[in-house]
Amino acid sequence: GHGPGGALLRQDNDSGQDSDARLSSVSLPAGEYTVTATTNDPERTGDFNVSVDAVVPLTIDGLDSPYTATVDEPFSDGFTYRPVTAKFANVSVTPSGLTLTRSAVAGGGAGIAGTPRRADTYTATLTFTQRSHTDTATIEITAQCPAGKSKMSDGSCVTEKDKLSKRHYVSIVPQPAGKPTDTCYKTDLSGGLSVYTCRKLIEARRFVKKGSDQIVAVSDLHTTYGTMLIVRSGQADAADVTLEGCQSVSTAYWQCDYRADHIWRQKVERATATNYTFPSLRRGVENPLKCGAALVALWTTLRTVTPDARTFTLVVNACGAVEENE
Repeated sequence: GHGPGGALLRQDNDSGQDSDARLSSVSLPAGEYTVTATTNDPERTGDFNVSVDAVVPLTIDGLDSPYTATVDEPFSDGFTYRPVTAKFANVSVTPSGLTLTRSAVAGGGAGIAGTPRRADTYTATLTFTQRSHTDTATIEITAQCPAGKSKMSDGSCVTEKDKLSKRHYVSIVPQPAGKPTDTCYKTDLSGGLSVYTCRKLIEARRFVKKGSDQIVAVSDLHTTYGTMLIVRSGQADAADVTLEGCQSVSTAYWQCDYRADHIWRQKVERATATNYTFPSLRRGVENPLKCGAALVALWTTLRTVTPDARTFTLVVNACGAVEENE
């Protein structure tokens, strides 16, 4: 065959069936070509059957890439392709979370449609066939969470909730040296023992997947303060992390708004103010830096003017008859 300018590109005399001439697997750019058929021997005559089986390069117009979609909202994108004799045969998507359907109409019109279920970046591969030849085209589809929702680590979208109040009891707390805290609560044990837990609550919103093996413990739900989670830190030899103000924001995730820092605990026998006022005051005088004598004295004064008994029974006394801090 001859291409533009008359240059000879390929020739053959016996590669076909019964030693007929055949040219195959010839890749040519668009243009005009001349196919010449003649006899192998000069001045011979006979019948010739010339056929051309051409595959035209595929072109696609109107297919948006990258394409932006919204999780749980249907979308569609239409396009045209040439040659119209090609067949839009298949569409596949990776990773999982989006399934696309394909459509095609006469004249080279086609489209894809789907609904993403997770926020992620997907790659869609469109397959077209022309006889025994296959062409592919790829597009990128980015699925985002709807407005007002946040993306989780698994691609799900949740609606964030307003943070809950910090768990806090009205009390005066003599602090151990170097361990300032801003809130405490008391848990009564058997045998007349109580455990006071105090901590500094740092605002740090975090989402935790329910059922994760990183969760060590989950408290009961408190109608005002939510749920408390204890989770592994993820670092070797590091202490577990306590998260507070946790709310369920989906079937799969907790939203926790506080990280408890500077946690310290004390186990107390017969935890009442009367049992600790005078011993605490005495020890506070002996060691004011450790025991906070001023706070103990103020506590003693307030117990005569406040009707709230919790002001005394929920006090953590660092200097009374207590065991060592854990």
